[in-house]
Amino acid sequence: MGVNLRPIIVKNSIDMENLKNRIITIDASNIIHQFLSTIRQPNGTPLTDSEGNITSHLVGLFYRTLRLLKDFSIKPVYVFDGEMPDVKFDIVEKRKIRREKAAEKWIEMKKKKSNEEAFREAVKSAVISPQMIQDSKKLLSLLGLPTVQALGEAEAQCAYMTKNAKIFAMNSRDYDSLLFGAKILLRYLTISSKTNVEIIKLDEFLKHHKITHEQLVDIGILIGTDYNDGIFGVGPKTSLKLIKQYERIENIPTKYLDALDENFLEIRNLFLNPVVTDEYSLRFSEPDKSGLINFLCEEGGFPKERVVNNLEK
Repeated sequence: MGVNLRPIIVKNSIDMENLKNRIITIDASNIIHQFLSTIRQPNGTPLTDSEGNITSHLVGLFYRTLRLLKDFSIKPVYVFDGEMPDVKFDIVEKRKIRREKAAEKWIEMKKKKSNEEAFREAVKSAVISPQMIQDSKKLLSLLGLPTVQALGEAEAQCAYMTKNAKIFAMNSRDYDSLLFGAKILLRYLTISSKTNVEIIKLDEFLKHHKITHEQLVDIGILIGTDYNDGIFGVGPKTSLKLIKQYERIENIPTKYLDALDENFLEIRNLFLNPVVTDEYSLRFSEPDKSGLINFLCEEGGFPKERVVNNLEK
């Protein structure tokens, strides 16, 4: 989800060729959820191994990551979520209820053999299990990639790591990454296109609007983030205008302030002072081909010929 900054965003595009040999951080849960949502059979049923364990996420993670490494020479570092902040519990609970309702609807649509509607509901019902996280970490390790275990939100850790001179950017579709302070954000980094990767540089964005990072966070809170709903009817342009005129949330007119979540100070602090760590490695190595074949083919039921062909390209 994330904050809607689209109407005021300042962006450019960059070719995949210009990302060659760059290290990029990726929110693992975000990308795994995308694979779980989209890699499914026509009626929404996820891919599984012979024992019924879901493998959709491993399919996406393996082939996409391998192409980033081999075809584009991009070095991805996947970051995994740590503890969720207390302020997010209510939102997560609401999402859980929505997923459960979608799962019920999915079963209903499958029985009716309405594949299009079934697939749509299946996408909404996707859930990442601890086993999926464990298997994803194992796969990435076998691919020779470092992984990072965040103390808090993976998105915050990804953004924080862009301050490391060795790391070029973070990849996410969510603009929240900018609120967390990502120096460079890449959006739409896909293996299907070598061009038109959206690139947003935080400094250029702030300079264009003549605002500070702290003010950008306040703008995001007024619009609504993953931690709060924002003010009904107040969009990006109005929020930008309010903060530029009044400088910070505390100074905006009462009619707006009264409509805002009471815990906005806590939310502001989550973005400006997230829980992060410097305890991570950027060591890359060659893929363990035999280990990958055993894990994916012998254990996961992947077609051996296809896996081997992709590893040897």
